[in-house]
Amino acid sequence: MNIALFTDTCFPQINGVSNTIDMMVKNFIKLNHQVHVFAPHYHPLPSYPRLSTFNSTSVWFYPDMRISHFNLKRVREVFDEFKPDVVHVMSELTCGMMGKIIAQERNIPLFTTFTTHIVEYARLHGVGYLSQPIWSYLKWFHKSSAQVLAPSMIIINELRDQKFKRVSLFKRGVDLSMYHPSYKAEMIDSFDLNDESIKFLYVGRISKEKNIELLIKVFNHCSSSLPIPMKLFVIGDGPLKHEMEKISNKNTHFLGFQDKTSLAKWYASVDAFIFPSMSETFGNVILEAMASETLVVGAKQGGVGCILNEHNGIAIDMQSYEDIFSIMKHIALRKIDKTQYLEGMRKTCREHDWEHVLNALIQKYEQSMTFDKGLSSFKQKHHLTHKKRVSL
Repeated sequence: MNIALFTDTCFPQINGVSNTIDMMVKNFIKLNHQVHVFAPHYHPLPSYPRLSTFNSTSVWFYPDMRISHFNLKRVREVFDEFKPDVVHVMSELTCGMMGKIIAQERNIPLFTTFTTHIVEYARLHGVGYLSQPIWSYLKWFHKSSAQVLAPSMIIINELRDQKFKRVSLFKRGVDLSMYHPSYKAEMIDSFDLNDESIKFLYVGRISKEKNIELLIKVFNHCSSSLPIPMKLFVIGDGPLKHEMEKISNKNTHFLGFQDKTSLAKWYASVDAFIFPSMSETFGNVILEAMASETLVVGAKQGGVGCILNEHNGIAIDMQSYEDIFSIMKHIALRKIDKTQYLEGMRKTCREHDWEHVLNALIQKYEQSMTFDKGLSSFKQKHHLTHKKRVSL
């Protein structure tokens, strides 16, 4: 099958969507499918076999994001050569718009994915009054899709409440060969991970929507009030980094971006992974930590709450200072036995193996292609019958 994949973010930009794109491309190829990626131009470019990038402009309020310039002529030329069977749009900006337009022009099955909760981000950034216009745009954008794919049931239900049609589940996967407890390390860079301290890890963008400020404030309190050495390692970057560094105590270490090899070591070498974001549509990092068999604490709110359950980790109210403090204290005092969650973690990760996830997606593609062919055949027969009647 030939798959055209349109995205407004890809490597080297680091986020859940770019990671999902990367794993989709690599695993589709393993499953003997051809993928052509359409994306904004970044440097360096990802090493995909088929990639078309477009001149792009950075966004003032989010410098890491780039908006592609429209170039439908070039997209049409690629489609003439590649002849895709299906178009999959991963985002709703200009690259996604080109995918939507070309799919409708060529009458190719179109799948769109709801990957980023833009409405929730708007609320968290103080422009919640834009919620209704944003929902209106998103409903219009996804209206022509064969299926609107969402990563968790909580998002599916929210989209249905907003009157989105043909919404279905597209789970995210985890690379079980990359993230594994065997990568546990005693030293990473200059950090001794074999000392007596309790080690917490956060991985993600350092920005308002991730709720990291509350995590750091709670950790400051917890690490200074308990007679137990504690460390918080923060992996990632973002607009709040300098501000968070200023309010952090000496026990918090900001590590910046880490490549996947280093990241796998960090996941496997800490006592607990804690992810305070309540705005996720899914939460890939939760699966990565689970695959590393590290205790996971996440929000009961949002997509993360759809992954976590009593068998595979700990879901708490991440709006509550007291709840976050309590769980960090219990972990520091070693009152939580990670082993009770191990089998649940393994089961969750098996269910999210990328091959399993993408085979389910391919079935959705094939069903849509079959339906489209049947509909086209019906229309053709109806047209011929109508012509015969007219001629008579």
